[in-house]
Amino acid sequence: MQTPATLAFLATTLGAAWRLATPLIFAATGEAICERSGVLNIGIEGIMLMGAFAGFATTYATGVLAFGFGAAMAAGLLAALLFARSIERYRQLRAHRLASQFGDPFGSPVPTTSTD
Repeated sequence: MQTPATLAFLATTLGAAWRLATPLIFAATGEAICERSGVLNIGIEGIMLMGAFAGFATTYATGVLAFGFGAAMAAGLLAALLFARSIERYRQLRAHRLASQFGDPFGSPVPTTSTD
């Protein structure tokens, strides 16, 4: 027989898993839509990080959660538009590298040499 503590632990763990997996589910859905159109967007992590940072910084600076949501959406939209423009202008692999390194603050600060 299950003890109440075990059931509470299980409920908490499953709830946390759903809560933490939600952004990844949204990103995977967006990536699936991109792949259906013929574009493999491996820079989606950088776009997500740009939106998250803009939302946090705006909410921290203003104290208004709605402004943070708006800033996160605007930053994500701007990053996605820049990515789409770089796909048109450059080759696809270089555009992925730009989106990943520009959006990821822990990326390489020194540009790598291109082999494409």
